[in-house]
Amino acid sequence: MSSQLFPKTADSHYVGYGVMANVPVDVSRLASAPNQKYVPAQIGFKWHPPSQHTSIENYQPPSYYEDYIMTNSYSEVMQQLQRGQMDKLLSLHDNSMPASFIEIGCGDGSFMKYAKGRVPRILGVEPSNRFAAEAVRQGFEVTIGYVSSDKLLTEEKFDSFASRQVFEHLPDPLDVLIGIRKMLNPGAVGLIEVPYGYRSLRKKRFFDFFPDHVNYYSVNSLVALATDAGFNVISCNEAFGGDYLELWIRYEPNPELLFNDLVAERSRVCTALAEKARELTNTKRRLAIWGCGAKALSIFVASSSELINAINCVIDSDPHKHGKYVPSTAILVLSPSQGAAMKPDVVLILALSYREEIAATVRRLIPSCTSILTVDNAGAIVAL
Repeated sequence: MSSQLFPKTADSHYVGYGVMANVPVDVSRLASAPNQKYVPAQIGFKWHPPSQHTSIENYQPPSYYEDYIMTNSYSEVMQQLQRGQMDKLLSLHDNSMPASFIEIGCGDGSFMKYAKGRVPRILGVEPSNRFAAEAVRQGFEVTIGYVSSDKLLTEEKFDSFASRQVFEHLPDPLDVLIGIRKMLNPGAVGLIEVPYGYRSLRKKRFFDFFPDHVNYYSVNSLVALATDAGFNVISCNEAFGGDYLELWIRYEPNPELLFNDLVAERSRVCTALAEKARELTNTKRRLAIWGCGAKALSIFVASSSELINAINCVIDSDPHKHGKYVPSTAILVLSPSQGAAMKPDVVLILALSYREEIAATVRRLIPSCTSILTVDNAGAIVAL
């Protein structure tokens, strides 16, 4: 879709649908003198029907942004948004905090400050000399320039990135996002924040359309942009009262490795369960499994006979499963009260989406149980 959605030249998949006159030609600068002459602009709209994406025909030249400054960092509401965004960005790393962070279009450094003290290496990229100077005064390292797919501003690779309120200004957002991707380590996560252009169109918010903003995104077009640039989309959501879209993405260049890891993880978890079953058998403790749904059956089928042979009973809350058997075994699925009557010493919860709820029921209903176990999200056998 990329050659159609974000073409370098005019494309037949875009259709013109009108012109709006008398819009501000420059929304970042005010008049420096009384009655200073102001010539309004006229913008023509193009529409990409499959993605509900809007773009305008004319835009500011690159030099426009070299002296650009527009900041909302004085707003406490905006600061709250940025704090939350940084918290989420850092939390999206699977196992540890990222070692490095780069912000494309860092402005005055108001967002980077929430990475300070949490991420060892922070770098900003900013085309505006005025903005860059503000960020440097805040103590940040900033590279002045533009990101593109054929010109890297740094040889470093980063674990995380953000680009907030930038991609609406770009005449070729796909090229820029590919350039960002080339500066990332595998597994890097990122945030792209843009005004919610399609919402502005639907809500007739005429004041959201002006020459600074070349592209007006919908959820469809923002997700398509990330996909075409080689990213996996984590989520795309409205933010800031619906004014913005947040796109959360991850760079995973070798997805086939995920399958290899999946198979290896299954083997590791099943081996750990077999070892736990052997321990319970040797100590003559009775084991009940709680859960006979899809997740539990997947574990049963992959597990060795050691786990199956150690099971004293299988319990499930779903009455439609009671009186049925675990496939390929003679193990009957019992109701919670029937399972309690079996007086298990250990309950292993394999209905993994309901761990805490089931654990509370076990504590209340099965006084014989002295240990509640489950498999956590990291694949470890843990006590609840």
